[in-house]
Amino acid sequence: MEKLYYSIINGMQQGPFTLEELLKRGITRDTPLWTEGMVDWLPASGIPEVARHLTYRQTPPPSYEAQIRYGEITNEDRGVCPPTYLVWSVLMTLFCCWFLGIFAIINSAGVQSAYRRGDYELAQRKSKTALTLTIIGAIVGFVFSVIYFIFFFIVGASNALFDTLSTF
Repeated sequence: MEKLYYSIINGMQQGPFTLEELLKRGITRDTPLWTEGMVDWLPASGIPEVARHLTYRQTPPPSYEAQIRYGEITNEDRGVCPPTYLVWSVLMTLFCCWFLGIFAIINSAGVQSAYRRGDYELAQRKSKTALTLTIIGAIVGFVFSVIYFIFFFIVGASNALFDTLSTF
C-alpha cells in the first residue's frame, strides 16, 4: 500500500495524496506535510522519500514587496532616498517667495513618504520638483531684490539730487 500524505497549502489542510499527486500539485521544499507515523508536520524537504523528488524544484523567491516587508531588503539594497530639499524650501518660503515655497515644501515632504511606500519613481519626481521650485523661487527673489535695490537707489539718488537743486 502506498503512503498517503496530508499537506497544508495556502493555510488549508488538504489530502490525503499519494506522492505523485503531491508533486503534481506543485509542492515546494517548504510545504508542510504529514503522514501516518509522524509525530508532527515537517517541511517536504525534511521527509527523505519526498525530498529526493524535490531536488530539481526550488521555492520561488518572495516578491520584492514581501522582501522589503520582512526586512530581507534594506535601504542599502534599494538605494538611497533622494534628497528632500526641505530646509531650502522652508528658507525660500520665509525669506523669498512664499507662493512657490509652499509648493516646494509640499513636494519636499512627499519624498520620504513615497520612498517608504516603495514608489521610488514618485520620490525622485517629488525631489526634482522641490529642487526646481526652490531654484526658481531663489532666482525670482534675487531678481526682485535687485530691482528693489535699483529702484531704491534711483529714487534715493533722484531725491538727493532734487533736494540739492532745490536749495539753489
